[in-house]
Amino acid sequence: MATRMSIAAADKPAKPAHGARQQAIVAVAEDIGPDTMCFALASPDGHALAPFEPGSFVPVFVEHDGRQIAQSYAIASAPRDARKGIYQIVVRRAAGGFASSCILDTWHVGSRVTMGTPAGNDAFRQLEAGGEVVALAGGAGIAPFLSFARAIADGDANFRLTLFYAASESSGLLFPQEWPRIESLSDGKVKVVPVIAGVGDDAEGCERGPITRALIERHADPARATFLICAPGPMVAALRKELSPWNLARNRLRFWFSGDAEFDHVGTSSFEHRVTVRMGGETFTVPAREDETILTAIEKAGLQPAAYCRCGICGFCESMLVSGIFVLATDEHGERHIRERNSHIHPCCSYPRSDMEMVVPRART
Repeated sequence: MATRMSIAAADKPAKPAHGARQQAIVAVAEDIGPDTMCFALASPDGHALAPFEPGSFVPVFVEHDGRQIAQSYAIASAPRDARKGIYQIVVRRAAGGFASSCILDTWHVGSRVTMGTPAGNDAFRQLEAGGEVVALAGGAGIAPFLSFARAIADGDANFRLTLFYAASESSGLLFPQEWPRIESLSDGKVKVVPVIAGVGDDAEGCERGPITRALIERHADPARATFLICAPGPMVAALRKELSPWNLARNRLRFWFSGDAEFDHVGTSSFEHRVTVRMGGETFTVPAREDETILTAIEKAGLQPAAYCRCGICGFCESMLVSGIFVLATDEHGERHIRERNSHIHPCCSYPRSDMEMVVPRART
């Protein structure tokens, strides 16, 4: 019988209730790339933070027009660092993303931060001990795989990880000093393959061009591997097309989303629709653009819908669609859906395609 992965430790603290809030301070704020920073968030009293598994995200709360709005980011630190009271996240400025801009423009060492408790999909728990994982990353999408690699190096996870990390030029590869250290500590279980798409970059030790099936086959065995992908939307679309001839089973191909910066923004225009929102016994009508999520539109209108992960996983924002058509951003299996009428909807990862009416839960205060 296959053994599934888990992170276990005798001194692991009990996990706070899902949705509970934690307080932290910014202990480190490091500029690691263009419009990209790495933040170490530390418990103010040095006590443990809520535990997590590799690939988890943590919601952080930012102020927007006097309201607190949650935005989720993948945790890059090792799971055992939570016992030391530390989370590490990577934030890249997203076009049109008010949360990322707020964080990059206002957070500094000593800033106080309110967070939720970590959550995530079940990709890690579904991995088999001793199995093979091929991770495909681009940009800030490296964060969850850094947590995976650190867990392996610490002896807290037991599988082989081959990481293909793509950038347009070598200067865009984040954490360049960390990867050789992790590889040396992993007993051969972690292999990092940097891939440079740009021409004229003469960095040593890098593969060239886009990530292709042939490139993957040179470094890993695709027949045995589970594929995990976290990258910007255009790269995700290209990888889906590239991998499609292999006909990978759904449980062998998973995608990460880490807040609005990681979504493939499926809107093709700023055309506005009207969304009728029933919330808490009241009815509101809000404008909603095709190139922003319905949740963003509701929040911009000054309403406070229930929301947590903002990436379609936790279910906090699940609403009932009364009428209208929407497009669901690619799910964890890389699929896209168009739905209409009498269906459940996650406003955090859905985009309007007509006027709509929906019943939306109000945030708890």
